[in-house]
Amino acid sequence: MPVGLDVRPYAAGELYDALSNGRFSPTAAEQHFQARYLNDYLTAIGARTMVVEPHYIDGDYLADFTSFYASCFEPYERVCRRLHFFASQFNDEHLEKIVFGKADSTALGELKDSYLGFVVVRPLPLAVVGRTLLAHYPSDGGRRHYNAVMKHATTLFGLRLQVTSLAFQEQDTAVAACATVSMWSALQKTADLFGTRAPRPPEITRLATQSLLYQRAIPSSGLRLEQMLYAIREAGLDPELYEPVSGNVFRPIASLIYAYSKASLPIILVGELLGIGGHAITIAGYSLRTTRVVDRELPTAMDQSGAAGS
Repeated sequence: MPVGLDVRPYAAGELYDALSNGRFSPTAAEQHFQARYLNDYLTAIGARTMVVEPHYIDGDYLADFTSFYASCFEPYERVCRRLHFFASQFNDEHLEKIVFGKADSTALGELKDSYLGFVVVRPLPLAVVGRTLLAHYPSDGGRRHYNAVMKHATTLFGLRLQVTSLAFQEQDTAVAACATVSMWSALQKTADLFGTRAPRPPEITRLATQSLLYQRAIPSSGLRLEQMLYAIREAGLDPELYEPVSGNVFRPIASLIYAYSKASLPIILVGELLGIGGHAITIAGYSLRTTRVVDRELPTAMDQSGAAGS
């Protein structure tokens, strides 16, 4: 179509093809965990059309590029691709009419109402899933609650679109591992709430390592907990740290997550994954059942052996 956009019916194969580049084939995308998860997620929220924006300058990737990739021997590109997703079905002719103002207001309204968000595709050999803003799952009868999200406005060839989400991106161990990405997501919401800073991933890594440096800052092999706390304070916030068990004291982590989520605050959960090691994720909401599952959240004491007492 004349406006340079590629309209495709949504399908797994189309997604994997759109995520590929000269260093990352569609076959590699099909085997990529994050790409397969994206397909499952987009299918669940009802994606029916994908619009490929072939040339997109993304500020977060540009920060990564200037911090690391521009100085690599390999000539990485600085231009990304952006994929937009819609719950409605349409073709390139229909979108062209809307873009050029030849469609009525009803068609434009339906397109905006069906917008599900976008995924920035980075021109990298592995961490291709860049800044991602996608609509969250439906509430499922009031079970799911997403409070730490915000409205994001974007444009598609002049069309003003909006999605309610919390930004996500695949961790990139060259510039931003999981700890950096989780803080990047959380700090965008706190900036919206309190007017504090929302630094880009390379800056977060630098903030975390400017006084507590255990290895090279970039490329990044990850951050320690104390470095994360330092970066959050440098962003203008005072972090609160809760441990599930401290001595003989058990803290009701599920209740704390509920309380902070209810206040629309993002939560960074740090823990150990079997076979992987330390990992950090950002919690944007909670699921609340209508009936009690257990009588109490956590034991209240420990015996001498360290086992949970009754």
